[in-house]
This record gives sequence, structure tokens and C-alpha cells, in this order.
Amino acid sequence: MTQMAPPDEHKQQALAIVGSLLFLLLLALFTVVVVRAVRLAREDTAHGNVPTHTEHPPLPAAQAATPSA
Repeated sequence: MTQMAPPDEHKQQALAIVGSLLFLLLLALFTVVVVRAVRLAREDTAHGNVPTHTEHPPLPAAQAATPSA
């Protein structure tokens, strides 16, 4: 079985820099997504567009007044 030669110091340093830059890029992208989501949510609530968390439409008054078992 052949063994690969260890990467030289220059190559390791370049990979470390590229890895760090990639991490920072992903962190910046995540930050932008979160900030945009927060701003959008604030804008929606400022205009009264608060989302309701009901899955079904409200019942008509006659059905709502009927007592259940």
C-alpha cells in the first residue's frame, strides 16, 4: 500500500486560509438571512399583518354556540 506524502507547509497554510474564509462567508450568509427574516417580520407586524396560527377557518356563529359533549 502506498502512502501519500504529507502536504508541505505552504499548502497547509493555504488550506487553512481558504477554510477560514469559507467559514466566514457562510457565517455572513447566515447572518444576512437572519437579519432579513427579522426585518420582514417586524415590517409585517408594523402593518398589522400578524400571521394567525390556526389551521382551520373559524366556525360560523351557529356551530360555535353549539355545546359539545
